[in-house]
Amino acid sequence: MKGFFKDIRKIFCLAVLLSSFVFISCGRPAPDKMVDLSSGWLYAVRNPALEGTVFAELTPEKMENLHKLVSEQKGTVWLRKNFSIPEGLKGKDLAVYLGRITLADKTYFNGILIGHEGYFPPHEFSAWNTTRFYDIPENIINQYGTNTILIEVFVDGEGSIISNPFLGEYQDAKNAAAKERFWNSQLLAWFAFAMVIVGFYHLMVWRKSRSQKEALWFALINFISVIYMLVFYISEIPGLPSPKMNFLWFQKIFSCSLLFTLPFLITTFVNEYLKRKDNKVIRIIRISVLIIPMMIVMAAPNYYYLRQWRPFYQPWFLPPIAYMVFRLFKAVIKKEQDDALPLLLGFTPFLITAALDFITHDILKLYTLPYITSIGWQLVILALLIVLANRFSNARNRAEYLNKHLKDEVDQRTIDLTKSNQELTVVNAKLEVAQMRAEEDMRLAVYVQQSFFPRWAPSVDDWELAYVFKPNAGVSGDLYDFFSEGNSLTGLALFDVSGHGIASGLVTMIAKNAISRKFSSDMNVKLATIMKDINKEIITDKGDVQNYLTGVLLRLHGNQVQYVNAGHPAIFYRNAKTGKTQTVRMTKEIAEDNTCTLVGIPELDVDFKALQFNMEKGDALILYTDCLSESRNDAGTEWGQDSVCQAFANSGNGNAQSKLDFVMRQFDRYTEGVALRDDLTVIVLQKK
Repeated sequence: MKGFFKDIRKIFCLAVLLSSFVFISCGRPAPDKMVDLSSGWLYAVRNPALEGTVFAELTPEKMENLHKLVSEQKGTVWLRKNFSIPEGLKGKDLAVYLGRITLADKTYFNGILIGHEGYFPPHEFSAWNTTRFYDIPENIINQYGTNTILIEVFVDGEGSIISNPFLGEYQDAKNAAAKERFWNSQLLAWFAFAMVIVGFYHLMVWRKSRSQKEALWFALINFISVIYMLVFYISEIPGLPSPKMNFLWFQKIFSCSLLFTLPFLITTFVNEYLKRKDNKVIRIIRISVLIIPMMIVMAAPNYYYLRQWRPFYQPWFLPPIAYMVFRLFKAVIKKEQDDALPLLLGFTPFLITAALDFITHDILKLYTLPYITSIGWQLVILALLIVLANRFSNARNRAEYLNKHLKDEVDQRTIDLTKSNQELTVVNAKLEVAQMRAEEDMRLAVYVQQSFFPRWAPSVDDWELAYVFKPNAGVSGDLYDFFSEGNSLTGLALFDVSGHGIASGLVTMIAKNAISRKFSSDMNVKLATIMKDINKEIITDKGDVQNYLTGVLLRLHGNQVQYVNAGHPAIFYRNAKTGKTQTVRMTKEIAEDNTCTLVGIPELDVDFKALQFNMEKGDALILYTDCLSESRNDAGTEWGQDSVCQAFANSGNGNAQSKLDFVMRQFDRYTEGVALRDDLTVIVLQKK
């Protein structure tokens, strides 16, 4: 949590820094080095080439609302300005900087076309966010007489020239245009590129762990944001906009519809993050708030009505945002999630920049300043990225701790208890009798436990089975079981309980009962669901006992194998068709199973995944508990999973028993002279 707030402070400082750059004036040239084009214009609503065309004065208010000058607010407005070249510019390379023009323009200097942006009817398309910078050929400049700039502007429901335009030296105009282009389009294009990378990364995170649905929704938020922002940076993409693109539908989809899609995705992301689900009424309301404004947008017959109808569809953007803030405030107040407050704070850059844009553009009417809400949204994406990274890091650290230390802690507690019993035995001779009784109880426990396990592998028509079971001392923490129906093998299980002694032995019997009952209850239930039900029943049945389990569960049907791994060593697959050069490899599906979920821990949020693959005649699997790979030689070096894999690869083309015998001979040779420290169970399964 402290790390997150440090990151948030960095983001806030970045927001202040970016804002300071945005609000710094672009620095216009000195008066004798430029011709001011922000005023002094005349306008006409018909082609100047036509006889009788009259130009009238264009006030600053009209310059910001050119569409109001033509009938039905759609058509062409002609702007004209006559001027002389100042002494400071005579003989210089000149260019004109016109800032942003809505919607499209064709600009002429002394009757010669020097540049244009956007498309005119019949295939009109706005270039409202494209900075106009046009070079003026030296041979068309009247150095000592009158020059004329004529701009043909296409308007449709909106039309304006902003950004303090001027004519000046080439480099001055180019610098002004470059700065405006950077803030209004190029910066957003780089943001979009970064968001695509972030989106794909979180999409892969979700594919690897489907339980992390917030990663999926965060990926979608990034992708939709990139598409929504396209209206700002479309001119930065080569070949866009295309003359074949329909401007009205582009605006309906990108500028309007996605405006309501994003809040829907954000609220869904917040729900997944907080692990909360909406009731049926809320779901219906959220979907309605998404669909209704989209229907209004799609019904607009032209761009003029699309703009006029804004008061009817834009407010639909607000309810999901309010709902999202309410959800987060509620989670913070009720302390439903430790990281709900960082998530709430992560959205503040957007609110701050949106407020600044409202003040500068709607109240102060400073249209020359760029919109920075999009930058605020990028800071939100960055903040959410940090939040998710912190959550993922914490979950990963917790899983690693459980994997590495929990079993050691249980073992240490067992050792401490044994030492205490030994000390008490020395002090009190009566405990000798109790010890004898305990040994008798242990022998009875061993007998009872082993009576729960199969004494031999079942003989079936479709599979060969061979196994070895070596309890380390008395009661075993390993458990195995085979499931068959008639002459067909339907499945098998192999689990390993943490710790040693009576406690782990009792847990094996509890688990054996739960596994057998749940697996055999309904063969139509998904294997991942069965493992989840097994986990719940074991947690309930073992009560306060701290031991946990790892294990694998297989379901067999014809050539098909379904497989669930709960934090257990990976099983290996041997392909019978590879001949003498055959090697053992993890199947592609199994290799992608990176779950570390354990069984029997109440506080752990479990998510089991079932994998599926086929086996042909002679193909074989080897399953084992960690004693096989973690046992050491007299030099203290583990045999390792690679050695298990290699031994299985070299086990020949015989039956399952011969493969098992070969692997065990290699294992015994490696660990010769060193006593095993754990229970050992190895199973070889081969398709007939």
